[in-house]
Amino acid sequence: MKMKLSLITNAVVFFMGGQAVDAQKVKDTLIQEEKIDEIVIVAYGSQKKETFVGSNTEVKAKQFADRPISNIGQAIDGASPGVKVSTGTGQPGSAPSIQIRGIGSYGISTSPLYVVDGVIYTGSLSAINPNDIASFNILKDAASTSLYGSSAANGIVLITTKTGRKGADALNFSMSTGYVGRSIPEYDRVNAYQYYPLVWEAMRNGRLPGSTLADANKYATDRLISDVLKNNVFDVDDKLLVVDGVLNPNAKLKYTDLDWQDPLIKTGFRQNYELNYSGGTNKTTYFSSVSYTNEAGYLIKSDFERFTARLKVDSQIKNWLKVGTSISGVSSNGNNSVDGADNNSSYINPYAWTRRIGPIYSPYAHDPDTFATLYDSFGDVIYDSGSARGADAAAGRNIIQETLLNKDISKNYYIISRAYAEVKVDPYLTYLQT
Repeated sequence: MKMKLSLITNAVVFFMGGQAVDAQKVKDTLIQEEKIDEIVIVAYGSQKKETFVGSNTEVKAKQFADRPISNIGQAIDGASPGVKVSTGTGQPGSAPSIQIRGIGSYGISTSPLYVVDGVIYTGSLSAINPNDIASFNILKDAASTSLYGSSAANGIVLITTKTGRKGADALNFSMSTGYVGRSIPEYDRVNAYQYYPLVWEAMRNGRLPGSTLADANKYATDRLISDVLKNNVFDVDDKLLVVDGVLNPNAKLKYTDLDWQDPLIKTGFRQNYELNYSGGTNKTTYFSSVSYTNEAGYLIKSDFERFTARLKVDSQIKNWLKVGTSISGVSSNGNNSVDGADNNSSYINPYAWTRRIGPIYSPYAHDPDTFATLYDSFGDVIYDSGSARGADAAAGRNIIQETLLNKDISKNYYIISRAYAEVKVDPYLTYLQT
């Protein structure tokens, strides 16, 4: 049995036992993909994104404009896969450590190469005002970094600063303020009521095996204060403080100021002010800015202050000749709460100290009879030097007093200038001299 179905444009098709439907001509249309005309910054100059085959992540200023950052390193954090940003000490204003695709070599720097407006930059990232940056590009693969040789073995961060726009003069002022605090809370800690029984249990277990349980219990009870902790903050006899692993129910604290963290931690405050003026004529563009940043950390004796000023001028002298110059000045001042040795495990590190010291030692000196806190003739509290503490409890040291007395100040002054001449040899070749 043969069947024939004819399809006529704009006609009605009837089929036995079926439903009449309107038939329409199907028009096959190939939608041409939108051309990618976006320009990306590469090692020396720029090229169309559609012709670029390397690994290049571009981040524009608007993507980090609303973030409270003090340097470009913080803007890089989270901007691209394969880029590791470590905050380091956490000191306000400190530049983070940046690694692009891991460690390339052992024993040498793992930092990427920074290039600002085509010139290699070796200064501190804290000296660059993030608000002066128009965009930055992260180059990660060999094809992208080959033009800079071995110095770019760890990747490249290309930074492009802001310029003025022709016929569009603009005066902008911005300010931001905010609080600074820890995003991750401190570990939960045992208190004095819990600490003594725990140390007693450790002493008792240290005698087993080798002693009977009764002898081990008596050993821990008799020597808990005299041999190990050296300090009893409760108003009961040393040998009656913990019996059979249980704290004496009649024990009361002589004083309660046993917290080492509270005197060290505070609520920080950050403020930033920015004023810039930009514009241009048919042949010349200009951009100028001044800024002030002040950031007080949440740890005492930690703060950062920075002043920046910048001027950039570009001029198209001839169709084939373009010249320009830029100059910037930076003054920064920082107080470091951690000693310059930067030893994260030493006694001068507030975090290491407060996590090691037992919750049975007070930072302050007390009267041995009344247990009242002692003050000097100027009305200032007297800190406990810890001479009565055991060696394991940092005898002779007091992190609060040392942090207040220590001075670790960093002052930096930078003047960065650049001048260039760009000659267009032909439509496909440009010579740039800086």
